[in-house]
Formats: sequence, C-alpha cells, structure tokens
Amino acid sequence: LDVNRDGLPDLAVTHVDSPVALLVNSTVHNRRYLKVRLRGVVSEREAIGASVRVCANGNTWTKQLVGGDGFAASNERVLFFGLGDATAIDSISVDWPSGKRDRHDRAIPINSELLLIEGSDRMVILPGSESRIVK
Repeated sequence: LDVNRDGLPDLAVTHVDSPVALLVNSTVHNRRYLKVRLRGVVSEREAIGASVRVCANGNTWTKQLVGGDGFAASNERVLFFGLGDATAIDSISVDWPSGKRDRHDRAIPINSELLLIEGSDRMVILPGSESRIVK
C-alpha cells in the first residue's frame, strides 16, 4: 500500500503474536509513477483478473490485478506503474474479465492515482493528485 500517498510503495505486516508493523518507504526519488484503481461493472466489482497496459515515451508496461494475496490479508487493490523518466502517458488500456476492452488516449497526468470504471470513458483522478474527472 501507499499509506502516505507519496507514490512510493510502503508495507504493512500483521503478525500472529505481535502488533502490526508499518514500514514507510522514505526513499528519495525523482522518478515518475502512475497508480490505477479499477471498478468492474459487468465484471465483478474488484475486477480481479483485469489487465492494464500503460504506454509512455515508446515503452509499454502491463500488469494484472490479482487476488488471493495471503492468509487473512490482502494487498491494496491498486496497480502501481513505475514510469522511469517518462514525461507523459500516451495511453492506458484495460482488458476486463468480462472480455470488454477500454482505451484512454487523452492527456493522462503522471504522478497521479486514477480510478477507471469498466465501460466508462471517464477517468477519475483521486485525491492527492488533484481530484477531478477527466472526460
């Protein structure tokens, strides 16, 4: 999870016989990132199994949203893309478990967290990254 919403992955660990441990990533960084949250409409709400493809500056990154992360625990349901030195995102496409495909080609801000909803052409930029809806 990104507990302080700074674009750096942090770690929370639960123990059976000890208190929870929270490890906050304090790495000094100047790299760019994109976080993507998904909501299924035809697919199940959590969109487990969806694949997201991000294209930027001639590079392509693909990640799949998975479930079943551990015993009595789960990772944050967000896909984190490290974009290196990319200065702009060219496109994002989502292959939903339902078989539908959504593609977003308009201006997509870097260093932000997006919510993409199945079948919608809107992107919601979540708080911490100038919350707004992009049509």
